[in-house]
Amino acid sequence: MWYNKGDEIGFYEKRKMRYEVYHDESKEESFWHIFLFIPEGMKEEFFQFLREARSNHNFDSGEMHFSSSRFTSFAVFNCANSWLSILLSAFQQKNGSMEKFWLGAPSYHIPSFSTEELEQLEKCFSRIPQIKVAIFRQEENHNDMTGHPDELSKIETTFRMGLQGACSYLFDQDHPVEISRIILDGERHYRRAYGREFDKEKVLRKLDSNFRLYCSLSTDCIINGEELDRVECEFSQVADFVLGIFRAGIVRPKFSNCNNQNEQRKYKICKKLKEFFDEKINLGSVRMRNSRFENFGTFSSARIDENEKWIFENIAPKFLTNTQAEIPSLFEI
Repeated sequence: MWYNKGDEIGFYEKRKMRYEVYHDESKEESFWHIFLFIPEGMKEEFFQFLREARSNHNFDSGEMHFSSSRFTSFAVFNCANSWLSILLSAFQQKNGSMEKFWLGAPSYHIPSFSTEELEQLEKCFSRIPQIKVAIFRQEENHNDMTGHPDELSKIETTFRMGLQGACSYLFDQDHPVEISRIILDGERHYRRAYGREFDKEKVLRKLDSNFRLYCSLSTDCIINGEELDRVECEFSQVADFVLGIFRAGIVRPKFSNCNNQNEQRKYKICKKLKEFFDEKINLGSVRMRNSRFENFGTFSSARIDENEKWIFENIAPKFLTNTQAEIPSLFEI
């Protein structure tokens, strides 16, 4: 039978869902990339819920960063819990009962609300959110990568590897994707740290040429990291927040390693993500295929072995591997 590759590409073009991708990175212990995929049609609703959580917890103006925010503040800690609750609900990918989340209120830790009032503080998205996340770690902090002209070229390489691999895994022939924009958090720091700008055109060109047929960049796709608007700043903070939670859950897996109240409260947030992993993705392949959250995320690590070959590993099972059975309640820390 005669086969026209163009016909297949055209088939995907008609069905692709458009996403914006928000990127952040960390250089602690290893080099980490995070890619937060937000459907264009969900941006406004997602943003409004994040802002409502801020307002309910009297945290309207501060930035949310897992590594640097002070979780000894109840405003920060409670808002962080609401943000994580919203995000975990936003990872729902399939039809079914809509996952509820908790937007909270300034004094929600005081049990003074009626059942009706509590129900009003629980919300759900108006439709299946289909927000996705990918975390990619270069295990050796790029020290095992040779043949690159400078350090930034290594970052550009693992950036492409992480995003390309995420698109290949998180989408498929039945759920094709088109990326309309890629947002970097703090593009200016590349020039300060490495003496040149992130090579956006080269990255886009290589992504476009190496994507699978069901993945593509829009014709007007750009990489932007300067002069972000209010919505882009908020989503960039969400990406930073999630990467911080995951990284902490990999490198500090025990509550006993947390030596102050700030770290203990961060651990409690990590524990909530651990519970979500155990319920939604650490089920085995058969149960996962029947989950409303199938293919919501991918969490991988890569290094180069002694034979100069890339070795990849799924690191989701390592997240808080050594959790203790019980940790103190909110009121005890």
